[in-house]
Amino acid sequence: MEKRKAAIRFQKRRTLRLTAEEDARITRQATTAGISVSEFMRRLFFGGRSIIAGTDDQTIRELRRLWGLLKHHLGYRVDGKGEIVRNALPKQVTPCPRAEDFENATGEKSAQRIAQEKGRAVIQSASCWEELHAGLDEVGLRFVRKGAGR
Repeated sequence: MEKRKAAIRFQKRRTLRLTAEEDARITRQATTAGISVSEFMRRLFFGGRSIIAGTDDQTIRELRRLWGLLKHHLGYRVDGKGEIVRNALPKQVTPCPRAEDFENATGEKSAQRIAQEKGRAVIQSASCWEELHAGLDEVGLRFVRKGAGR
């Protein structure tokens, strides 16, 4: 029954002469829009529903996902001019109150502050344990198990 309705809907056929380049262009645009060449031509000729590429929604979702990653992980934002700029570096990390008390009492840097100052960049940039240990060794630090860890 559905096939019969479709056959009644389009009762006339028209022939259109195109060059090979024009045919390739129309076929490419219809494929990008995710519709048939016939439907593409009808929309283009009669000005019906706008022709929107089917990949637009996927592209927009992917761009939004990537923007979220840029904002969250890499610290980027859009400034007043609409340009993407990197946020200011985060404030300096300070030791916990107990380590600060030790520093105030002795006048020396705590082990925690030394680790934060010397090892922070190494720890953040290391992508594996070997890189971590080699980088810490270069700055005079080491990372070892303590206690009953296995």
